[in-house]
This record gives sequence, C-alpha cells and structure tokens, in this order.
Amino acid sequence: MDTQHTEQQVYQLQHAAVNEPLKFIADVKSSSSKYKSYPLYLRRMFLSRALAISGNVDEAMVILKELRREITNTRDAFTLAKYNLIFYNIAAYVDGDNLQGTGEYYQAAGKYVAQSGSKALQCEWNLLQVQKADNDMSLEDKEDLLQEAMQAANDADILDLKLEVYLAYCPLYIANNLPDRANRELQLLLDMVDKEQNPYLYTHITFYLGIILMMLKEYPESEEFLGLGIGIAELKGYRPQLASLLLNLGINYVNSGRLPQSIAKYQECYQLLKDCGLANSVNAYKSLDNMAWALSRLERLDESIALMRDSLANSLKTKNRLRENILKVNLANILIETESNPEAEQLLSEAIDYFGSEKSLLYLTIAYRCKARMYEARECYQEAFDALEMLDNASRQYFNENFFKQSAKYNARIEKLRSEYMQLKRQYSESKELNKLCLNAELIGEHPSIKKAVKDAFMAAKYPYANVLITGESGTGKEVIARIIHNESNTGKPLVAVNASAISPNLIESELFGHKKGSYTGASEDRKGKFLMADKGTLLLDEIADMPIDAQVKLLRAIETHSIQPVGSDKEIAVSCRIVSTTNCDIKALIHKSKFRLDLYHRLNKVEIHLPPLRDRLSDLQLLTMHFVKHFSDTFRVPLPQITEEFWRKLESYSFPGNIRELMNIVERIFILKPKPVWNAEQLDGFLSDTERAGFPGTNMQGNLKQAEFQMIASALEKCGWKQKDTAQMLNMPESTLSRKIKTLGIRK
Repeated sequence: MDTQHTEQQVYQLQHAAVNEPLKFIADVKSSSSKYKSYPLYLRRMFLSRALAISGNVDEAMVILKELRREITNTRDAFTLAKYNLIFYNIAAYVDGDNLQGTGEYYQAAGKYVAQSGSKALQCEWNLLQVQKADNDMSLEDKEDLLQEAMQAANDADILDLKLEVYLAYCPLYIANNLPDRANRELQLLLDMVDKEQNPYLYTHITFYLGIILMMLKEYPESEEFLGLGIGIAELKGYRPQLASLLLNLGINYVNSGRLPQSIAKYQECYQLLKDCGLANSVNAYKSLDNMAWALSRLERLDESIALMRDSLANSLKTKNRLRENILKVNLANILIETESNPEAEQLLSEAIDYFGSEKSLLYLTIAYRCKARMYEARECYQEAFDALEMLDNASRQYFNENFFKQSAKYNARIEKLRSEYMQLKRQYSESKELNKLCLNAELIGEHPSIKKAVKDAFMAAKYPYANVLITGESGTGKEVIARIIHNESNTGKPLVAVNASAISPNLIESELFGHKKGSYTGASEDRKGKFLMADKGTLLLDEIADMPIDAQVKLLRAIETHSIQPVGSDKEIAVSCRIVSTTNCDIKALIHKSKFRLDLYHRLNKVEIHLPPLRDRLSDLQLLTMHFVKHFSDTFRVPLPQITEEFWRKLESYSFPGNIRELMNIVERIFILKPKPVWNAEQLDGFLSDTERAGFPGTNMQGNLKQAEFQMIASALEKCGWKQKDTAQMLNMPESTLSRKIKTLGIRK
C-alpha cells in the first residue's frame, strides 16, 4: 500500500468515489483535485469504481486495463488485491451470466488478499464469496463467512465495511425466502445508516425493503420504498442501481395488476442499462424477459415474439449457450399460443438436447413441461403422455440429485457443529470458572421463554454494535445473558460493567465519560471513563432505569454521535462499543411518568431480551433445584439426598421473589443448617417467606418488603465481593446499619 496513506484513508477515498461518483469524477479529472496527495494510480483505480457506479462502465474498464501494468509494478499486495477485487466486480456485473473471463481476476484477488494480511481486504473477500452466484455454499456456511467478515471489519475499524456486512445478510435471506430475517437486518441498518453520509448504501436498503414488502404482498409500501430509492439514485447518478430499482418497480406493477405500467418500467430499465454498457448484464436480461412475458399476458403476442427473437439473436452473438436455450423454451411457449407448432417443436428439441447434455435438470423439466403442453394443444395425446413421462423422469432425477446434495451439506454441517461442540466441551471442562456450575444456572431449563432468551442472546451476539436491553426481575440471570452476548461477539475486548443505581448522580457523568485533572474538587488526575474502557467491546449498564434523567440526555448523545466528551475537556473522543442494558423495572411505565427518555429507550433496545421470573417457569423448578443439590452435594462432599413429593409440593407453592438466586440460597442453607439424607416439606421451614404462590404478590406486605431488602443487600454484597465497607457505600447506608441488617435477615455468603 502507498506508504504515505493509511488503510483508513484509502477507504475514505473509496467512500467518496462510491457515494458521490459524479463529484468524484469531476474532481479527479480536474487539475486542482483535492485528492492530489494520493498516487495517480490509486486515484484512477477509484475513478474506475466511480465511473462504474455512475454507469460509465466501458470507460471504467478501459482505465482498469490501462492501469494493469502500473499496478503490477507496485508489487504491493494491498494495491494488487484491491485492483483485482474492483476489476472482478465490475467485469462480473457487465456480463453476469458469463464469468469465465473474470476467473483470472478472482484468483488473483484471493491470492493478494491473503498476502496483504489486511483485515479490511479479508472482509471484502468474504463478502465476495457470499455474493458469488456460482458457488454452492449453504446458508449456514455463508452466515459463518459473514460473521468472519464482521470480525475483520471490526478489527479494521472501517464503518463502511461493517455496514456492507450488515447489508449482505439481506440478499442472502431474501434468496432463501426468509423475509423476516432480512427485514430485521434492514431495520438495524436503517437506524445506523445516515442517508446524507451513505446515500449509495441507503438506496440498497430501499431496494431490498421494496423486495421484502413485495414478498409480503404489501405492494403500495413496496412502491413507496422503491420510489424513494429511485429519487436518490437519480439525484446522485447511480444509474445501474437506478435500473435495478426500475426493474423491481416493474415487477411490483405486475404483482399489483398494472401490466402496461410494468412494460414501461422494463423498457426504461433496459434502455438505461444499454446506455451504461450493460446490455448483457443479468438485470438487462431480466428486463427483456419480463417485458416479453408481460406483452404475452396482454395478448400482444407479435411484439412478445419479436422481442424474444431479438434476445435470441443476441445470445447467439455473445455465445451465451445457457441463455440461448432458456430463450428457445420461452419463445416456444409463446409460439404455441399462435399455433406455430413446427418451429416451437424444433426449438424445444434443441433446448432439450442442450439441457440433457449439460445435465441442467431444472431447465430440462421446464422444457419437457412446455413440450407436453404443445402436444396437448395439438391433440397429440400419446406424444403429450410421452413428454410427461420424460418430465417425470427428469423431475425425479432433479429431486434425487438435490436431495443427496442437500444431505451431504447437512451432514457436513452436522460434523462441523459436532467438532465445535467437542471443542467447547473441552474448553468448558478445562475452565475453572465454568466449572462453577451454579454461575450459569439461570440458563438451565426447557421452558420456551428461557430457550428463546438464550437463542436471542446468541443471535444478538452476531451484530457487534446492536444495542441490547435485557429485562427481568432480580436474580433471573440478566448479567449471565449479557456475558453470553459479549463472549460470543468475539471482539477480544473487555466487558465493562457500570451499576447505574450505585453511582452518585453528580458522579455518573465522570464515571461514564471520564474527567480531566482539576475539572472538579477531588479530580486529582485524568481518568478514563467506562465508555473509553469499553471501546470496541461491550459496555454493560446495569439497572439503567435508575439513571438520572440529566445523565440520560448525555448518554443518548454519546450513542448517537459515537463520541464522548470527558468532564472538563473541550475535545470529542470517538468511541464504538455495544451497549447492553439491564433493568428490573417497567421502563415503558417510567417513560409515561417522564422518568425515562423515550428516544434513549429506542436507542438501547435494538434487541430486547426478557428473562421470566422463576414463578412463570415452574416447569423448570425441579431441574434447577437438582442442579443446585448436585452442586452443593459435590461442594460439601456429602451424598445426594432423597427428595420427597411433599418437599416438591411445598417448594412449588412458593412465589420465589428472589428468583433463581433465592432458590440457590435455599438449597445451600438446607445443606448447612438441616443436612438430612431425606428431604421432606419440613426442610423448607424457616427458609421460605410467608408469601405463598397463591397469595402473591400482595398478601403479606411485610414479608415482601423483607424479601426485597434481603435481595437488594445480597445482590450488592455479591457485586462488591462481600466487602461490607464497599457495599455500605454502594447502598448509601452506615456500615453498622448494614452489618445489623445482614445479621437480622440471615444473609450468608
């Protein structure tokens, strides 16, 4: 890479070329270019990218070919990789159905990406693997590649690449008929992408939203988003992207029964692509084929046939054999309507021979179906029956081939998962921390709500900068879920926790954003805030609902601007971290009371995970109890007790205001204070409050208050490592009062 410029600066140059191609082209071609500090070959390389995006594809290809020798002479792996990636992407788009001529650039790109060691280029390479139409990877394999791409983008710390990875999930899920998943990615992107800063990416978002809404049969809404994208593409000069939007607007019109309008959009799309030098692109072919189909539906058969004949002649000229034979079948279909059967029969015979020799079974079934229809129209029923038999044989072959192919994919996936499981199992057994089984007890259970919470946590971990709000009562395992999200994100950066309820209101700004020496009384030195400590990692804001409203305003600004300003400083510092917030309060109720900001709530809960109280998942109670029994049996080295039905009945009647943490304490206290080989209902006497499940939550207010006080103090002690002095400071009470309450409430470590 050019030694005068960092990787970040090169991608800033690319950002300008992609988002403002017309301005970039004019600037680079002028004598007073603001990009003069960059080497000429680098400017021209990105000029070719800007030209392609604006629809001057022929000129872009000329520049790239002229640059080849100069780029090769640099002998710089980064520059060579970037050049070949750009060349491959443009060449593949020019002739999407014929990639043979681009293989050289694809291979060279992979080679130089590996040599460069660049995380940014590795991200681009992974994106290319996912987007390649001719690869045979499963959805899961592509998702794995995108996760690796996101990790590489995070390591490179280039925002445009992170956004491109998010976007890449959308066409992947659309292609696999998963509109809900694709929509989820787009909603995340809509919140992250600034239309003014990233207009090119924004047009892609509107494009995919238009497609998803069509899949959901919401045609007016689809038209609205496609129209929005068309407006931006016209303004910025994104002509190939404009053609894609017009094509899908035409499809929208077909689905909503407006065939004449659809034909006009297809014509506009094709003419635009032709003007861009993209007459043989996939979208150009789609526009012509869709136009011919729409004409036939309107019974404008002569026009439809003429259009198909022109397309067929072009495919013969470009030697695109696959498209040639697809068109023969399509043309035969229309000729049958005009009773031009001899020509239709000849076209179908040629297509069937080709598809049979190429073992293109899907197209072969379509051709046989068309042949059967032709013979049926001619009342040649024996020939029609023979064609249907051939159709049946081809269909069976196609099914078997795909079944075995999918089976092989799934078997490979199962083996991969098994290998990952065994590796995790080994790591688990070797880890002292994970051997403390009680730590993750909150996640034990078969109840659908806990399974959903864990599944959502793993899903959220895939998106490093998606903020997560975890709700649930004290003792339900919110911090465990937060740690899962952080650990599975694989950032290699720290999880920094802040208890919003334990910080004095006047110190919370300093705690979060840091301060400069002398900024207030007692600020004897510079101090890093929690945001900076969590940079590129995860910031856990525990009990977020207790944060003062003034601090909420400053937190919101930090999230929106991705920057913080330490107390006493006039400089903004850029930070990027995931924020995981937890609360045991009803935040929506606090919003209605103006005690929590609605805009902050929306920023924090891109993904919301709710952990149910134990009383709502009593089906897991025995499983959890036995988990703790086994744990403390091993800890105290005593035999496992026999547990009676009376014990279970009494335990199940309890409301568990302290949830799983309270259950663990109950089991531990039985082992210490009432150790017996058989546990019956009497073992629980003195360990449960008077509040039974039937009377929960209001029949014994005093008991509830004691339980709440017990849980508050026990939770604070745990967070402070059972140091009473620190705990007293956290709870804002004298240490002597805390000591008395610990004794009175019977709180034990």
